[in-house]
Amino acid sequence: MYSEEDLNRAIEAEVLTTDSVQAFRRLISEHRQSPRVDEENFKLFTGFNDIFVVIAAFLMLISLYWITSSINSTLSSIVVVSFTWILSEIFVRKRKMPFPAIMLLLVFSFSLFLGLIEYFQTALVLSEPHASMIASALTALAVFVHWKRFRVPITVAIGMGTFIILILSTLLSISIEFKEYLVFFIFIAGIVSFVLAMYWDASDTQRLTSNADIAFWLHLLSSPLIVHSIFVMLGVFNEEANTVTTFISMIVLYAILSFVSLVIDRRIFMISSIFYVLYAFTSLFGSYGLIDNTFALAGLLLGVYLLLISIFWHQIRAKLVAFLPDKVRSLLP
Repeated sequence: MYSEEDLNRAIEAEVLTTDSVQAFRRLISEHRQSPRVDEENFKLFTGFNDIFVVIAAFLMLISLYWITSSINSTLSSIVVVSFTWILSEIFVRKRKMPFPAIMLLLVFSFSLFLGLIEYFQTALVLSEPHASMIASALTALAVFVHWKRFRVPITVAIGMGTFIILILSTLLSISIEFKEYLVFFIFIAGIVSFVLAMYWDASDTQRLTSNADIAFWLHLLSSPLIVHSIFVMLGVFNEEANTVTTFISMIVLYAILSFVSLVIDRRIFMISSIFYVLYAFTSLFGSYGLIDNTFALAGLLLGVYLLLISIFWHQIRAKLVAFLPDKVRSLLP
C-alpha cells in the first residue's frame, strides 16, 4: 500500500515522472468513481507488520510499567517514556511505519503527562490544577521536541490538545469559579483547533502531502470539542429541557454541521455528533410513549441519512461549493 507521500518521494527520486503519477491518480479516481481528495485518505498502515509491531511494543511497555511500578511510579513513567522514544527511533524515524508512530506518540505523551501529574501531586504536594498546569506545559514542550525529531502528523493535534489542557488548568488554578464557564472555554478551544486545521488543509488543497494528515488529526481534535460543548450548552442532557425544542435545535445544528462537513470535505463533524442526535431522537420518541425500539428506529433513520450523503457526497458538495466566493473556494480541496 503506497501513500501520496510515497508517490511524491518517487517523483523526487526520479523513479516515476510527474505525468505518470498524475495519470495514475486520475485512473484510480475514475475507477472508484470518486475524486481522490474526497476520499480523505491518510496514511495509517503500510501492512500487517504495523499491527504486529504495535502489539509487540504494547506488550513490552506494559510489562516494563508493571515491573517498575512496584519500585516507584515515577520511575515507571520514565522507563516507558524512554523506551517509546527508543522504539520511535527504530520504527518511526528509520522504518517510517505510520501506525506504530501514532501509537508510540500517544503512549509517550500520555505516560509523560500522567507521570508528571503524579510526581507533582505526591512529591511536591501541589494541587491538581497546579500539577496539571505544569505537567501540560512540560508535556507540550516534549511533544514539540518529538515533532522536530519524528514529524508524525498527529503530533500537532497532540500538542494542541496539551496546550488546551494547559490553558484550562491555568484558569482553574487562578480561580475555581472558572469551572462554571468550562464548557464555553472548551468551545473556544475547539474553534481555535478548527481554524488551525483549516490552515493546514488550505496549505494542501490537493491532499498530496502530510499536511492533509495533520489537518485530519486536528479536525479529529476540534470536532468533539465543538460538538460536545454546543450540545451541552443546548441542554441536551438536561431532563427539564423542552424535548421538542431541543430536538429541533439539534436537527438544525446537525444540518449546519453537515453543511460544514461537505464544504470542507471532512466527515468527522457528522460522525462526532451522531451520539447526540441519537439521544435526541430517542428522547423525543420516548416522550410520546414510543418506548420500544426507539434507539433502533433512530439509528435506522440516521444511518439511511448518512448513507445517502455518502452516495451523493461529490454531487452535493460540488453544488454547495459552486455558490461560495472564489477566495473561499481557493482554500478548499
